[in-house]
Amino acid sequence: MFPAQFSNTVGGNARIGQPFIVALHNSELNRPDAAILHFAPLDAHVHTNLSPDSNVAIDDYAASALERGIAEIAITDHVDFEPGAPAFAFTTFEDRERIVRNAAERWGPQGVHIRFGVELTYDRSWEGDIRDHLARYSYDFTIGSVHDRVHSPYSPMRVASWVEGRPLAEVVGPSFDEVVAAARSGLFDAIGHIDGVKRYVFPYVTPADFEAAPELYEPILHALIESGTALEVNTSGLRYPIRRYLLATMCGKILKLYAFAYGGWLFSTWMRIG
Repeated sequence: MFPAQFSNTVGGNARIGQPFIVALHNSELNRPDAAILHFAPLDAHVHTNLSPDSNVAIDDYAASALERGIAEIAITDHVDFEPGAPAFAFTTFEDRERIVRNAAERWGPQGVHIRFGVELTYDRSWEGDIRDHLARYSYDFTIGSVHDRVHSPYSPMRVASWVEGRPLAEVVGPSFDEVVAAARSGLFDAIGHIDGVKRYVFPYVTPADFEAAPELYEPILHALIESGTALEVNTSGLRYPIRRYLLATMCGKILKLYAFAYGGWLFSTWMRIG
């Protein structure tokens, strides 16, 4: 799972009874939280202009990392497998690898280590395609994330009717079930923004609604621990109207539970930050 070069930074993968590790996405280095950078001086989730949702060149990220004292970044541009999805055939593996490896050679001597990663949109219907891709191509770091599908109930045209009259567990079920499956698949080093669905269902479901139902997260966290897959604390939610970290909106409730159960030192850290 975690390659050796990440082990000193995020600690390697955990097993039950060992520390549970958190990989960071720090809102693409924009206004980083000083507490976050103190505990984990790496951004492991960065999109460049090789992703459809970013227009930032890789050298701009590296320069920002150098300025802010971030020693390591992982470039994790999107790869989608669903026709019609934003990153479906957006660029090639060869172009992504060449650009990232060349940047790593330029910036390594200056003290910024750049890893070649990827964020793969996960769904059980194309898990086979992901397995084939990862068998064919090699990355330093892989993130599996559940996003809004082309015909998802969370699309802007459908989400209001989907939420209406449903309990929260049923509202988030299609997303959370896929997150559990992604963790159990064993395909990824980390799972991205495990409760990213809160962006799609807002304002019909608020962050407070999620905070009041921490039990919904338990299957996900169990799957992460049992598979030795890292948990990502993702600050990109601060850019959206929810104005919350993704996952950290729980304000330590689930984190405290699992720090107690599994002795996760980083969980205790995140509980203090929340």
